[in-house]
Amino acid sequence: MMVSGLYTSAVLTLVLLIAACRWVLPVENVRILAVQTVGAKSHWNFMRGVLRSLTDAGHNVTVFTPFPDGDRENYTEVDMSKEFPVKTNVNLKRAMEIYGRPVTYFYVLTDLDSMYCDAVYKNRQLDRLVHGGDGSDFEKKFDLIIMESRNLDCTSYLANALNLPIIFTMPSPMMTAAERSFTGHMSNPATVSHYLALQAVPKTFVQRFVNAALLAYSTLRTTYDGWIMNMTNPRRYQSSPKVNPSIIFLNTNHITEASRPVVPNVIEIGGIHLKPKNKLPDDILEFIEGAPNGVIYFTFGSTVKLTTLPIHIEKIFKQAFSNVSQRVLWKYESEMKDKPENVMIKKWFPQRDILLHPKVKLFISHGGLSGVYEAIDGGVPVLGFPLFYDQSRNIDNLVNSRMAIALDLMTVTEETLLNAISKIINSQNYSINAKIASERFRDRPITPQQSVVYWTEYVIRHKGAPHLKYQGLNLTCYQLNLLKYSTQNFITTTMMVSGLYTSAVLTLVLLIAACRWVLPVENVRILAVQTVGAKSHWNFMRGVLRSLTDVGHNVTVFTPFPDGDRENYTEVDMSKEFPVKTNLNLKQAMEIYGRPVTYFYMLTASDSKYCDTVYKNRQFDQLVHDGNGGNSERKFDLIIMETRNLDCTSYLANALNLPIIFTMPSPMKTFTERSLTGHVSNPATVSHYLALQAVPKTFIQRFVNAALLAYSTLRTTYDGWIMNMTNPRRYQSSPKVNPSIIFLNTNHITEASRPVVQ
Repeated sequence: MMVSGLYTSAVLTLVLLIAACRWVLPVENVRILAVQTVGAKSHWNFMRGVLRSLTDAGHNVTVFTPFPDGDRENYTEVDMSKEFPVKTNVNLKRAMEIYGRPVTYFYVLTDLDSMYCDAVYKNRQLDRLVHGGDGSDFEKKFDLIIMESRNLDCTSYLANALNLPIIFTMPSPMMTAAERSFTGHMSNPATVSHYLALQAVPKTFVQRFVNAALLAYSTLRTTYDGWIMNMTNPRRYQSSPKVNPSIIFLNTNHITEASRPVVPNVIEIGGIHLKPKNKLPDDILEFIEGAPNGVIYFTFGSTVKLTTLPIHIEKIFKQAFSNVSQRVLWKYESEMKDKPENVMIKKWFPQRDILLHPKVKLFISHGGLSGVYEAIDGGVPVLGFPLFYDQSRNIDNLVNSRMAIALDLMTVTEETLLNAISKIINSQNYSINAKIASERFRDRPITPQQSVVYWTEYVIRHKGAPHLKYQGLNLTCYQLNLLKYSTQNFITTTMMVSGLYTSAVLTLVLLIAACRWVLPVENVRILAVQTVGAKSHWNFMRGVLRSLTDVGHNVTVFTPFPDGDRENYTEVDMSKEFPVKTNLNLKQAMEIYGRPVTYFYMLTASDSKYCDTVYKNRQFDQLVHDGNGGNSERKFDLIIMETRNLDCTSYLANALNLPIIFTMPSPMKTFTERSLTGHVSNPATVSHYLALQAVPKTFIQRFVNAALLAYSTLRTTYDGWIMNMTNPRRYQSSPKVNPSIIFLNTNHITEASRPVVQ
């Protein structure tokens, strides 16, 4: 990365807000220039979904594309299909040889990128636009650029020529090899799979080792190839200063991608390409509805021709399909010899509408993301035959959701194929899990389309939003990593000694919950416990609880700051026994809490005092011992508590067998982040919450920040261990329960951009 100079900036906030708030300044008629930089139909489907969202909101789009759909209101196309190398109906075996092996894939990647970029800039109209500039301030043609990111940077040239902010689209999962150059953050290969990895999550040492080697190789290979090309056959677009994206629209969702830390400029819009259901053609509809035992749908997408299947593999599918009781829709690009009677073939099928039909029992797929989202949205189980690129990890994510089985295409037999088909169709578990995945996929605070519109307008409103750039973008490779690994190793060792292994949480941030297509949840019974006797902490908790009671949920809260009961809200007053901190002596408070050494010296004792007080409350103690009843007589559905360094929350969650949500009224406590989320922030970029500066900018600040993180982790772990050895509490012996959500009292204005788990 140092050789190529691909040091970059990160941008924006992770939190999705509702798109039409009355206090948000309106942005009307944004003039958008979009350029499709990859000649693959699935990539265009993602870009097209983004652009459709913007034109539907009244913005004007001009797009250079090799896949013209035709002009419409607010939408103008420049057809590049004649000069652009489009990849459709590729030979399957050839595609697997090139793109199915990381070594061969990365060998051709830079050449592939340069071919696409050359085709873009050789277009006469785009060339004229670049050389003519974007006009004066009074004659500007465009306000914003949207392009698909490439490993070879040919986007900065256009952004610099037109002096415009740029938004990236990324139709695959985050390209881990290029993540550093796009966002300033590099994912940990021990937890985050490379996008060409065979598994969704590296679970074994061998998988983690191979994943790390794959990340190292891909980064080195693409950097080296780009450098060689720049030395031997330089392009004009390579000499342009780097322009970092204001937003990256990422084609992911927590159903199809494992939880991982990302910087706030990465906005998930998985499923953006999904369209409303249309009526199926009569012949297809008749074929489906006339199937007494349902239908199987078989396709490997728009890139690969199924007619290029090896003859013996095609024969296996024919024989297997002839022996199933279902009818089969098979995307096949020519006439088929010896076609089974229960099979319909066509060069093209309306895949989205087929997968929404209730008679479809199984989707046999290669694991392309477009089809994966369509299967999940339709609640259809999948039999996956991943071929190349990100498809193995896509299918593995579905396998982890227990709605899919994965097989190898080149070693499949008729017996294994029939067994897999029979297992998925005849076992209700796969269908049930697919329906569960569908419900979770659709359950979002705002739609992907609304998210695209909001964040695009946000970039315009805030002039590219430079206030949200991640500090990692401003550091060189050695500055970023000098303290990172030593601190992470120290914390990992400390956690091993204490036995505090933890798992990562779902999404770190919860958003507003009222969209018409979200399944309603009524009268949730919430048990809340205030574990700190500080009024500012209670103010944060009170805001959370007020939000819940205002929408009709029922809250019972144990608190030392009673406000009085109200509708849906019952308080248990703990003010008499709880050590409340108000009206403290200023000098004494500064001496204790203003110095990290004295603060951490008393932190465990303070936590134990609060936790002891909570568990000594008679009503609370009775609740713990009585438990939460059976499913038909449950008293509560959920627990909300403020997190403490000393874990006294798991005991309650285990006793009542309930999920738990944490509130955190301060910024993320970096020394507890590992135990709460499974992620350790880099002390070279993320300040400790007791640090003197918001962002460590000098070597001294980074060093002190790393030392502070190491000391606080060691001190609190050691004090907790000593207390457990000398004066153990009952709540310390309970198995760890990780929070489902953490409500964090931060905002991108008051907290510097940083990676968080989502």
